[in-house]
Amino acid sequence: MKKAIIDGQEVSIEAVSKGETKVDGNVVRHDTQQQSSHYYTVELKGRTHHVEVRGFDKATSMADLRVDGKKVNVQMTDQYDDLLKALGMERGAASQEKDLKAPMPGLVLSIDCKEGQEVAKGDALLVLEAMKMENVIKSTRD
Repeated sequence: MKKAIIDGQEVSIEAVSKGETKVDGNVVRHDTQQQSSHYYTVELKGRTHHVEVRGFDKATSMADLRVDGKKVNVQMTDQYDDLLKALGMERGAASQEKDLKAPMPGLVLSIDCKEGQEVAKGDALLVLEAMKMENVIKSTRD
């Protein structure tokens, strides 16, 4: 069984069969058709809904959706996510990293931040020269 947090509200979800899903213990019948790589139509309780997947963050299992033109954020969790959270860990390598490690041996050409400076995810930290190429090493988290 999985949990979905939809705009802050948690529901339990379990696949029953094709076209049937249990939501908070109640069986919901639906017909889902994929229109293109990011667009779906879902027929639910006699109404057709248009769903666009605008983005998905694999590390956090967070989906950015548009349902009938309205923005909806959905985060999926399972029993492994609950176990990791109970152990004080978060899923995803970025949330566990405490040390900065170079992806390859090289020479540090410049350091682009100062000690104690707050950085955001994606900020440049340093430039590393490896195999005659300059690589910008960025922060993986805030």
